[in-house]
Amino acid sequence: VQMCSQELESDARYYKAYIDYTYNRYEEAMPALQTLATHSKYGHQVPYYIADIQLQQKNYAEAKQTALKYLNEHSKDEYTNEMTRIAGEAAYGQAEGDAKAAWKVWQSGADYRHEKSIPLPSQGTCSVWL
Repeated sequence: VQMCSQELESDARYYKAYIDYTYNRYEEAMPALQTLATHSKYGHQVPYYIADIQLQQKNYAEAKQTALKYLNEHSKDEYTNEMTRIAGEAAYGQAEGDAKAAWKVWQSGADYRHEKSIPLPSQGTCSVWL
């Protein structure tokens, strides 16, 4: 992808990578996503797609590392729960089905999840992990 505008080139690269990701064409999506990992506009969301691809390809150590790095740098945002899930699933796969290992990683992710109070009909409020 080459265009006259650097911004448009990055946009096109991101959307092409996203389409490849949604169609499970991970080998095509990954190089483009990796080039966008430090991009000011897309660098925040790209690590999720990279970690998920690594998990789908059973690269458990890499998926766990990518997810935990993200959680340490961007705690409590819209990708926190998914990155915690990826870290836990990767730990489970890495430990060859050892649920205790996965639970330990997932529990450590509880520090990253954020809590919201939601109103319940006729019962006051309730705290929910998101």
